[in-house]
Amino acid sequence: MKRATLALTLIAAAASAHAGNVFNDDFESSAYGGNVTPSGWTVSNGSVETLGAGFYDGLCNGSGRCVDLDGSTGNAGELSHGVHLSAGVTYQLSFDLAGNRRNAGTETGTVSFGTASLNYSLADSSPGAPYVGFQLSFTPGTSGVYTLTFANNGADNMGAILDNVSISAVPEPQTWALMAGGLLAVGRLARRRPRR
Repeated sequence: MKRATLALTLIAAAASAHAGNVFNDDFESSAYGGNVTPSGWTVSNGSVETLGAGFYDGLCNGSGRCVDLDGSTGNAGELSHGVHLSAGVTYQLSFDLAGNRRNAGTETGTVSFGTASLNYSLADSSPGAPYVGFQLSFTPGTSGVYTLTFANNGADNMGAILDNVSISAVPEPQTWALMAGGLLAVGRLARRRPRR
């Protein structure tokens, strides 16, 4: 029994080592309205809008609150948030984007996470345009605060729709090996136990 407990403890320790959610925002706790920046975020070079019940809530496609990456100032904003990350750990950014949902054409832009970046192009701008899930990985060389930035191109006051932003630490290969070893040990112990 002690061996099984030790094996399960190793599995639990491995599962929590360098894994887990570091940052998450679905914008549900943010105030909403025209040219309103989501709580905890910074906007530069223009504006964004936090959408919700009573203010273009249909653009969130039933997800509660979301962000239009091109506010009403005629200049799309750069939405940024700083996150403290540890050196040598790989982090995965996940987020959902949809076209403008107002039949205003293709939305393009750039997402930056530390030194990693990706360009997006969302051709579906219909009212029911689905969210598209994106992922971007980054491994910092030194510990510190790194910036996550969403920059929509265009200046027509109708930008891509953003929701469900999260950053998680990715388990390292040795963590997976430790978990596999623990599971193997539990399996061996289960086979050795006498049956009644």
